[in-house]
Formats: sequence, C-alpha cells, structure tokens
Amino acid sequence: MLLWSCWLPSSRETSVPATGNFKFPAESKNHESLKLGFQLFDRRRRKPNSAIKFSSYMALLQECSRQGFLHGGLQLHSEMIKRGLESDSVLQTQLLNLYIKCDRLHFARRIFDGTDIRTSIVSWNSMIAAYCRSGLAEKALSMFSEFQMHGLHPDEFTLSIIIKAA
Repeated sequence: MLLWSCWLPSSRETSVPATGNFKFPAESKNHESLKLGFQLFDRRRRKPNSAIKFSSYMALLQECSRQGFLHGGLQLHSEMIKRGLESDSVLQTQLLNLYIKCDRLHFARRIFDGTDIRTSIVSWNSMIAAYCRSGLAEKALSMFSEFQMHGLHPDEFTLSIIIKAA
C-alpha cells in the first residue's frame, strides 16, 4: 500500500530540487517497508528537476505516524520546509498526528500554533486529547479555554476529553 501511494499521480507537486540523504538509525530495523518507501523517495528526490508528488509526502508521513517513526517524520518535515510545503494544511495535519503519536507534544503544539489548522475542531480535539493521555490535565484544560476563546463550540468528543481532564 505504501509504495503505490508514493507514486500515485497528484496535482499537488513541487519540482524544487533538494540535497542530502535520508538516514535511518540502527534501531529502525523493524521498518523495512518504510525504509523502502524512503529509498524510493530519496532516489526520486535526487534526480535533477524531478517533481516529488504531494502523495509521496502524505504516504510517508502517514506511515511514519502509524509506526511511531519519529526520525523519518523529522526528516520529512525538514524536507517539506526546504521545498516550501510546510504551510499546506493537509501536511500540517499529518505532522500534528505524527508528533502526537510519538508523544512530542512540544513539536505538535508548535505545528498547531503556527498554522491554519487551528480552525479545525479535529485539530483542537487532537491536541487536548494528547495532553490528557500524557497526564497533562492542566494543559488540556488550558487548551480548552483557548478553544472557547476562539469562538469554537465543543462537540461530544471535546466534552468527553474535558471530563477526563477535570
């Protein structure tokens, strides 16, 4: 599934060349499909004037998130910044999910605060729930206050999270 997703046609492409190689730490031995996906991505990225499809970033970020592979996600995030893709709201949401899944809430909060995804109740719920799961009830409640100050209204999921935090 991952490999097919990396090369599906997409109207959201970039042709900005990039430099450097993706590196895998020794502990990534259980990530064979992910390694192969990154190898194909890297090969494509190193070709002069090649366009890397939006779907390639999406597929790799989703798989990094699914496997909790922070190292690969950080590399993709860096590559997205180099190529000017960090402001894409769909990719921002994937980065938010990755950082939450890997319990890097300070990175998740930076993504959340610096992007347009703050208008999505799903993103707010994700951040509030992440704080709750990490035992940071005060931060969850503080974030809920911010949520309300932005004029958003809680749904059932928001309320169930807040009850757990209180």
